Amino acid sequence: MHRWSPAATLVVIAPLIAEVLSGSTLVTDIPGLVFFVPLYGAGALLVRECVRRRGRGWGSVLILGIAFGIVEEGLAVQALFNPDVISSAAWGARAGGHVAGFYGVFTEAVLVYHAVWSITIPIVLTELLFPARADRPFLSRKGLAITAVAYAVGVVLVGMIAHGVMLAESRENYWAPSGTRAFTAFLVVALGFAALVPRGSGTARTRPGATAPPVWMPLLTGAVGGLAFLALMDLPVRYAKPLTKGTNALVPMVGGAAIVLLLGWLVRRWESADGWGDGHRLALVGGALLVVPVIPILQRVGSAGDRIGLAVLEAALFALLVRFAVTIRARDGAPPADPGSREREGPALSGDHTSGSRTS
Repeated sequence: MHRWSPAATLVVIAPLIAEVLSGSTLVTDIPGLVFFVPLYGAGALLVRECVRRRGRGWGSVLILGIAFGIVEEGLAVQALFNPDVISSAAWGARAGGHVAGFYGVFTEAVLVYHAVWSITIPIVLTELLFPARADRPFLSRKGLAITAVAYAVGVVLVGMIAHGVMLAESRENYWAPSGTRAFTAFLVVALGFAALVPRGSGTARTRPGATAPPVWMPLLTGAVGGLAFLALMDLPVRYAKPLTKGTNALVPMVGGAAIVLLLGWLVRRWESADGWGDGHRLALVGGALLVVPVIPILQRVGSAGDRIGLAVLEAALFALLVRFAVTIRARDGAPPADPGSREREGPALSGDHTSGSRTS
């Protein structure tokens, strides 16, 4: 395995999951995905490196995923304040009106999507693919600096593309008031601090006597929970318009928040149980991944060819996940590896590496 392999894998799969599976980038427009690699690929890698270097856990990954979403959709694209910037009226745009300058349903939908699907799931999959490197940084300090610069370039590039499209389509080149943008930047800094500040002992809590569930339970939970959240945020616009008006928009917003909190509580309990392992993690994220293309297919996004292509990708993803599950099961049943093998593998991308235990 080349020392760059884990980082390169994450950089590739993050934009594929975030853009293509969701239908945001149509199958017929996949070559244009190259413009999103610096944003999603470098962004996911930067989040992962910062969290692992600080010895934090998945809670910190999710918090930084929310910050990532605010930077993209708020500071760069400005869609949190004017969803029509990206012609996204079909995804809860304007439902529920303004709250501190933000459009409620749209904001909740995209921030949870970015935190879970754009950032956390690609990181989980990459670490499952490279278990020997899962607890260690992939990058040296130089690599980390390059990644940060690439991410900054990606943010600027995507912002320019979004506002360039508005001008080309003779739409208002909207920019939020300076006060709103300053508040948004403050939120990003606050979330970064909350995610990375040292706290506690850095050891994971366990529940003595608790046993992890069978693998099918996290698979079903990821699928049902993911589909329920996405559908609640999206489908009322098409099938239940009263739920998008005024205070009625609180119904999908509160329901979506309840789903997220319930899933978070449940997964946290499972992680602290004896026997929770890579197979359970793959089942959980695999279930959540497989339901993402369902929404754009139901919405009839793009041409018939785009939807067929999305269905083909769905089938290929299912096959890959099944193959990966078989590999993990065989790996878990193999004899323990030589304790010195990880050390002989060498440092990630040369230079320094900081390790730490992962907590939730």
